[in-house]
Amino acid sequence: MSSALCISSLSLQSEVLEEELLDGTHIVISVELNDGISLIPTHALVDCGAIGYAFADEEFVCDHNLPLYKLTTPRTLEVIDGRPIESGIITHLTKLSMNINGHKEQILMFITKLGHYPLVLGLPWLRRHDINIQFTTNTITFDSDFCLTHCCTNATNIKGIPIPIPERTDLVPEVQPGQIAMIAGSTFTRTLGRKKGIISAFKMTIYEINRALQEPPEAPSTEDQKIRELITSEYHEFLQLFKKAVAEVLPPHRS
Repeated sequence: MSSALCISSLSLQSEVLEEELLDGTHIVISVELNDGISLIPTHALVDCGAIGYAFADEEFVCDHNLPLYKLTTPRTLEVIDGRPIESGIITHLTKLSMNINGHKEQILMFITKLGHYPLVLGLPWLRRHDINIQFTTNTITFDSDFCLTHCCTNATNIKGIPIPIPERTDLVPEVQPGQIAMIAGSTFTRTLGRKKGIISAFKMTIYEINRALQEPPEAPSTEDQKIRELITSEYHEFLQLFKKAVAEVLPPHRS
């Protein structure tokens, strides 16, 4: 009886260990982009399931004002079950320099709505550079003949960085009224275009904001209002002189 319980216990432990190995994390690497004006540190998802060369998130592109090039033929993008992606067809791409720990290249990336990652490097990119991936150490090595000829003088490698699995967007709480956030103008314009219903927008200068933050001025008295209505605007700077109390004051006594 005890031996049967022992075997059963070992079997359950084996199943638990196997279940722990069923989940994993994405391969994400640190990259540095150069648009010819500034360096942009970010990260990219390495995805052998993406059949496009590379992708850039549209909000990331707009926030950093990356160059846009219109595609001659728009592209469609499908999710894993064959349905077209909700963000629609791809009409533009961007081109800039990318540096991965000394591995440098000029990269073209389709612009679409990624949501979770700013960049995605797809299967054609993996094939072009013929990279080696050590999955146990989460390390990518650039040592192919193509890379040593075009991208780097010596073999280079980079270790994946720990990025939490993205949360579901529908579980993220919406921004409550009264909260303030600073976003790029282009992002704000696109956000207005995607929202449904009635949206009120306005602009204010720094001077107007400072005035609004100050204590409100005292409300004018009834007498002030009547005088302002009776006197033309060109004499409004002398309104105090038209008050009855001021008119009844005698001039100072003189010798």
